[in-house]
Amino acid sequence: MSLKSKLAIYATSFALLTTLHSTAYATSTVSIELPNEVLEKVKQAENEQVFTIPEIKAWETDLDGVTREVEPLHLSGSENSTLAPPVGNGYNYVFSHYDQSRMSKDWKYKSIGTYKISNKYSTPLQASYTQTTTATSNWNVSANIAGEATIGNSFLGKIEVTAGASVSKQWTYHSGATYGITQTIPANSVAYISAYSVGYNSGGTLVWNKYDIDYMTHLGTYKESASGTAISKNDVSVEISSTQPI
Repeated sequence: MSLKSKLAIYATSFALLTTLHSTAYATSTVSIELPNEVLEKVKQAENEQVFTIPEIKAWETDLDGVTREVEPLHLSGSENSTLAPPVGNGYNYVFSHYDQSRMSKDWKYKSIGTYKISNKYSTPLQASYTQTTTATSNWNVSANIAGEATIGNSFLGKIEVTAGASVSKQWTYHSGATYGITQTIPANSVAYISAYSVGYNSGGTLVWNKYDIDYMTHLGTYKESASGTAISKNDVSVEISSTQPI
């Protein structure tokens, strides 16, 4: 009898919906109640590294190199909007690039599911995590990144260059896919194997070039703080959240 056939496998999956930011969430096609102990351990794992998006700040630098803090244009009450190139206050702004100042990797960004496996035999067995339902993980970014495709792509591109990895606004984990290394299931035990999407946390500034109303004269730069977490296409983190004797 193969190891696979020795296992009594009960598949469960769930998704934890976080409401810290409207752009961050994980979804699943099925939600089944799990023991509180397991749920708490999964939440703790997600909270090991929490990336908080700070309030957006803005600065202007003139051609003499003098920098002053200014009100972010999308908060100024004018027609300017950082969700597209700002316009409307007598100047024109052309988006240039995202300037990254920090980056870190979050190995347990969002839960994508938990797999319950029962080993009723007297010896340990090996098992892999299998995605039992389709789940989706989404990026969590400041509003000035989320609102315009060119800016969002610049943010993602900078992370990819720095990390040497592929990232996305959204990534889907399909039912039936196997992730992570093989896990050891203790004898006479029930094990809960949890999987997490992996995120890259990045912070820096968005940079626009500032021009006069006719785009004839370059007057300096306008910058806004920006930050967020993009989803890794290459990684899934898998671990045993809990084991219980049968």
